[in-house]
Amino acid sequence: HILYNPDLRDSDFFLPGTIGIVIMLVVLTLSAGLVREKEQQTIEQLLATPISRFSLIAGKMIPYGMIAAFDFIVAVVIADLVFHLPFRGSAISIGALAVLFILSLLALGALISTVSQTQLQANFMAVFIIVPSVLMSGFVFPIEAMPFWLRPVAWALPMTYFVEAIRGLTLKATPVLELQKDFWALAGFMIVFTLLSLTRFRKTLA
Repeated sequence: HILYNPDLRDSDFFLPGTIGIVIMLVVLTLSAGLVREKEQQTIEQLLATPISRFSLIAGKMIPYGMIAAFDFIVAVVIADLVFHLPFRGSAISIGALAVLFILSLLALGALISTVSQTQLQANFMAVFIIVPSVLMSGFVFPIEAMPFWLRPVAWALPMTYFVEAIRGLTLKATPVLELQKDFWALAGFMIVFTLLSLTRFRKTLA
């Protein structure tokens, strides 16, 4: 007896993860603002301003976060109206999950920007993250079916926790308390990536 997705619709299985991929592509592809500043040699003008490093990075990332949030809303509306994806969980919970996922990706994008010297490097690093996220996050293949030595890599990706949580909220109406590890993991990614990007930015300035 099939409890969830009893009609075995492929769209119900893939669409929740597809929403996450759309957000990831937007954020990691666009969030190379600091790299452009380095290439155009305008970074010194920004550093001469009295704002803090955190404010500078946040100012670069916030517009991309707004674009990603808009894309998430559009993707959810299309999934609901066109593909009839069931959203059985709380809208507030789904929104909170999206916010945490976007913030963690923005922090990751900021880290990529501070590490890279050119936009080409930033794009290569983004692809290096996006491809494993698609293949190893449980979006296509279940993590339990992966080789044991690959599973730690899967659990080191923010996309893995988003896919698990969004499927639980859309298809199963899973209570947030049962998904709290996914929420905490995304919050942890956001904090760690933010601290690393700030640390790396400070080293670059030195």
